Parts: sequence; structure tokens; C-alpha cells
Amino acid sequence: MEFQQLIIRSNRYLAAALLESKLIKSEHVEKANARLLAAIQAGNYKQASLLSILTYDLQVLDEASLIDLVIDTHKIGVISLGNLDLKNKVVIEAPLELCWSTWTLPFDTLDECVCLASCYYMSKPAVDHWEKHYNRPVIWYATSLNSMAMALEKIETQATQPAT
Repeated sequence: MEFQQLIIRSNRYLAAALLESKLIKSEHVEKANARLLAAIQAGNYKQASLLSILTYDLQVLDEASLIDLVIDTHKIGVISLGNLDLKNKVVIEAPLELCWSTWTLPFDTLDECVCLASCYYMSKPAVDHWEKHYNRPVIWYATSLNSMAMALEKIETQATQPAT
């Protein structure tokens, strides 16, 4: 898997940020890491998300509290990707495996800026990777796991459908 190191680093930093923010406990990270490593070893980058494991599988993280923390602490907006047109150039050209690996999606441009929605904003390696990838100003937005997964799955479906 091309992005395996990025997945590991992004999730490690995210776990540290969640612990520091007291949203989870260390025993939660230990349990989630075991599942995360299994997903990585299986090459399933869509399931390789500590955030998803903590939120849905272990049910020890309240995603709404995390999003509130990100908005309040980092002063970024929040967006639901469900009603956006996901057929513009920045979306189409986004590497889907990178999007799944960092739970981040470029969804628009504004002048010279790229607008990115992310579930992993608290993960410095994920943020740094995308900012380096574009090498131009980025406007960040928080989004939910569900919103991100639905958008990425919709993009995958669009990519496999023949043009009309």
C-alpha cells in the first residue's frame, strides 16, 4: 500500500491529539490500534482509520464532541459534503487512495486556495501532506466520518461509470 506510512503516522498523531484533548483514554487507543494494524496488514485502506474504529467499532469517541473541539480550538468551519457537486476538477484529480488514507477530500477552489474537508484535521501528518501536495494556500473544513465516506464512495462510483 503506497500510503501505509502516512496512514500509520496520521493515526498515531490523531491518537495523541485525542488523548491530549481527553476525548479518549489510553486503553481505547490500545484496542483501536490492534484493529487498525489488522486493516493495514490486510491492505484495506478504507478501514484503516483509528477515528472510525474509536467512533463506530468501539463506540468510545463522540464524533460531535471532536468536531466541536476542532471548530472551537482551530477556528475552522464545518461542512457536509452530501449536497456538493463532486464532479469539479479538484475533486476528480484528487488521488482517492490518499483521500481514504487521510480521510480528507479537496472539494473546491477559491481564487488560489484549495478547500479541503477533513475528519483528520487534528493529525499534523495528514494536514502537512495535503498542504505540501498542493503547495498553495488551503482552507480547511471539518466534516463527519459519514459525510466523508459517502462522498468518497460517490466519487468512486462516478469514476467507474461510463461517461454519458
